[in-house]
Amino acid sequence: MISRVSDAPQSQSRIDLSELDLAEMEAALRALGEQAFHARQIYRWVYRRGIGDVEQMTDLSRPLRARLRDEFQVSTPRISSEQLSADGTRKFGLELAYGGHI
Repeated sequence: MISRVSDAPQSQSRIDLSELDLAEMEAALRALGEQAFHARQIYRWVYRRGIGDVEQMTDLSRPLRARLRDEFQVSTPRISSEQLSADGTRKFGLELAYGGHI
């Protein structure tokens, strides 16, 4: 079910948690022998609180945080372009860690 991970370039050795939806995150944790409910905790940290540093995810055990640090990454998009309209609206183009653009 972690299809987006297999689409990533081979040079990326760790799964990027910020590119997974909740079901994919649960599957990735189960594949490591971890409890799937931790995915909801991680999901809240990444998507609701904007935290990408697993050390700040204090409701996870230290051993789990260490494993997450070793097995996964959490990336943030890089601003690749910016457009400013006459009314002051800004549009940003973002480049994702695997090279995709949004």
